[in-house]
Amino acid sequence: MGLLRPALIVVVMGIVGGRERLASRVIRDCAATAAQQIQEACEVRGACPDVLAGWEVVEENPTFRASERTVRRLGREATLRYENIITANQFIVRTNYYRLARYDFHGGVDTEITD
Repeated sequence: MGLLRPALIVVVMGIVGGRERLASRVIRDCAATAAQQIQEACEVRGACPDVLAGWEVVEENPTFRASERTVRRLGREATLRYENIITANQFIVRTNYYRLARYDFHGGVDTEITD
């Protein structure tokens, strides 16, 4: 009986940790998919798009534009930020997950996506 509580704590913490790792992986995949779609648009148009459909513009000036959207997966919420560096014809997709910038994907015209 004395080991039941510690064993339950270990099991519950393992489940919570596993779910958190899964949610983080799913959100990373969502950001990677968004970066791939933007990369394809850059290649087709020969320039990275200024604004993405469904994304809210949060910052604008002549050389830089940023827009964001919120994604929810597995009960977790993350913000994807698309930064278009107009002068270099490149972009960055940043993932803000629990106030931590976890994943960055860089791409653009005539470049490969890197993370």
